[in-house]
Amino acid sequence: MALPSWIELPFLAAGAGWAMVAWAASRGLAALADLEPDQPDGRSARVRAVLAFRDEVESLPETLSRLLASRGVDLEVVAVDDRSMDASARVVADVQARHPFRLWPVRVDRLPEDWLGKCHACQLGATHVTSAPPPDWLLFVDADTRVEPDTIARAVAAAEHSAAAHLCILPQLRDQSLAGRAVALTMCMGLMGRMRGAERDRPGSAMGVGAFTLIRRDAYEQVGGHAAVRLRVVEDIALARAVTAAGLRSRLRFAVDAASVAWITDLGSVFRVLEKNYFAMFGFRTLPFLLAWSAGLALWLLALLGLPLALAAELPWAAVATLGFLPMMLVASRVARRYRWHPAHALALPLAFGLVLATMANSFVVTLRRGGVRWRDTFHPLAALRSAERTR
Repeated sequence: MALPSWIELPFLAAGAGWAMVAWAASRGLAALADLEPDQPDGRSARVRAVLAFRDEVESLPETLSRLLASRGVDLEVVAVDDRSMDASARVVADVQARHPFRLWPVRVDRLPEDWLGKCHACQLGATHVTSAPPPDWLLFVDADTRVEPDTIARAVAAAEHSAAAHLCILPQLRDQSLAGRAVALTMCMGLMGRMRGAERDRPGSAMGVGAFTLIRRDAYEQVGGHAAVRLRVVEDIALARAVTAAGLRSRLRFAVDAASVAWITDLGSVFRVLEKNYFAMFGFRTLPFLLAWSAGLALWLLALLGLPLALAAELPWAAVATLGFLPMMLVASRVARRYRWHPAHALALPLAFGLVLATMANSFVVTLRRGGVRWRDTFHPLAALRSAERTR
């Protein structure tokens, strides 16, 4: 039985929706510059790297050794142990014995109320008093962030050249499976539009990368540091927004040759890593999350059904929804090249988009069922997290 032709309309709309997302991602990718090569200017900026960690005994030795091998900057490292239960403290002590005036360990035994563990550890590291002169710049890195010897100097030079008070880099994603890379590409497609807005100083478009966040010390103090985002789960983006809200400039750079991080390495980690993040990105607001998730689900289902319906029911325009995947995969292949991956990874985007939707739903359901977020073995009630989002 023939179906009425008006059924094709939502499929046409879905095709247009995919094209708009691809267009925005393409423009964002074009606006995102690579981290500039090292161009020494004859002086070394004073930089304090803050490494806030918990139970990272395997990652710490290489991360610390790479940080301390940095050149072109006057660097000190403050390693903040956020209630670790493994041998991480012993690793830091061993490294400190070789670098007694460049590495400073700090231990957290109790998390104060109304603080997330990472935010508290970052604040402690940024304000810790050492024998070194006060830094010009603060650098926040994760325990699995691996930098090259010139990475920090290049980042400082890029920030100073662009008159930015805040600069983040997009590192290489290492040790990833096919599923991990496909999900990363799919997420990039949704974020590239915002990246262009950040480069153009548009309000609300600030981007943060927790693996490598460089910020001028005076700017950090001006916006209130991590104390101002103490209960923000996606604290890197929250800090970036605080910077731009203060009228300061934030910049983002692609830097796959300069740093790397282990992130979403396999299918299982897709859910583990993003469980606390996705609902938080909507400020834990149910209606905006459901609207965005439902729109994404509709686009995805219409694209999956478009071509089969066109062939089976003689509704040729329904295929436009499926064809909408093509510009998305084309742009995703360009993102893959920037990451130095094979562009064929973009072919998995249709399936990866469904996986991202499932990850979003998991974050939403788990957070509501628990009544909050569990992070670093501490439970944070949803009411407190929502209150912090409303006061931003």
